[in-house]
Amino acid sequence: MGGLAHVPILIFIVNFVKGKFESIAAKVVEVDKEELKAEKLNDS
Repeated sequence: MGGLAHVPILIFIVNFVKGKFESIAAKVVEVDKEELKAEKLNDS
């Protein structure tokens, strides 16, 4: 067996990390939207 045996594991890890970062980024965007709503409510 050559070095290709661990490639699927690497792909799995990369996808897992990407998914983590995407969910973190989505949460950050949601927080930003909530803060903007709060600012608009406070201004009015």
